[in-house]
Amino acid sequence: MLAWIGMDPQPNADIVRLEVTDYEAGEIIASRIIRRQDWKSANIAEYFSVPFYLSPARAGHQIELRVWWFGAGTVTEYLVGVS
Repeated sequence: MLAWIGMDPQPNADIVRLEVTDYEAGEIIASRIIRRQDWKSANIAEYFSVPFYLSPARAGHQIELRVWWFGAGTVTEYLVGVS
């Protein structure tokens, strides 16, 4: 769950990139860029998903979830999970 705090002068600015990586293979499995326009409102926490599939070849590998911030505005990460 991410919360956007403050406004950016560019409404379509890239804010964060969410990544799912296979830590052991050093590969990005899936990613998604969240733009300012993706938030419904400032100061409200919202869920963003990154759909991904783990193939049988990745069995036993560690998965790493990453948030890369592009420096626009302020973002707070509250919750990360896999379901």
